[in-house]
Amino acid sequence: MRYNKYAMPVDPKALSEDYESEKGALKDIEDVLHLLRYTRSSSDLDSRKATYVNNILSRLWYKINSRQGINLRDREKLVPVFEEMNRLFPMRTQYTSAYRGVRVSKWDPTILRDTYPDSINDPRVLEHLESLAYGLRSWSSVLDLAEAWASGEYSNKKHSDKDMVIFEIINPDVILDANPVLRFFNRYGVNMFDEDELLIHVKNPKIISIEKYRVWKYQSCYLVKIKDN
Repeated sequence: MRYNKYAMPVDPKALSEDYESEKGALKDIEDVLHLLRYTRSSSDLDSRKATYVNNILSRLWYKINSRQGINLRDREKLVPVFEEMNRLFPMRTQYTSAYRGVRVSKWDPTILRDTYPDSINDPRVLEHLESLAYGLRSWSSVLDLAEAWASGEYSNKKHSDKDMVIFEIINPDVILDANPVLRFFNRYGVNMFDEDELLIHVKNPKIISIEKYRVWKYQSCYLVKIKDN
């Protein structure tokens, strides 16, 4: 029987090893949010304002994979900022799926290969996966990009032996589509987001299915489909 519960937040072990948010980060978020809320349209973002927003979000969000910027505990404070950016730079596409490539936590590095094909019936596995999907996260509209992140191609995890996961979320509630934002801000010189990045705040992830994901160069990779209730 499916293990039914409300999703846990991020694993307490991960929070215990979380880095500190950059000094002044929360004040910067308040300032950017205030600026955006009083901006009627993207055409009102002059060069000075746009550069200010660009620099702060690049510093707080773009560098999180190198443990800089905003930490896990504080990350959801960016949700209203991204909602305001979506108002100024609305999505042009409706997405039926989004993808995220990760490695499982180091506390259970082989949790899927040790339990598959019965992983879907194991409460410990479901809790582990739901904690990895929970919260404000970077997703992608492109499956290939999620594969690259899971494999370590875009990070320092290329030679890790931890199980790889490709999350697919069905009918995602996207807070912000990075592409319209990037088309405007690329002129200001520093990256805030990746191409085809989707910002999604997953509040109550539920695992739908877990399947072996057969990509020739990846071992121990699993496709995990979720929905957000």
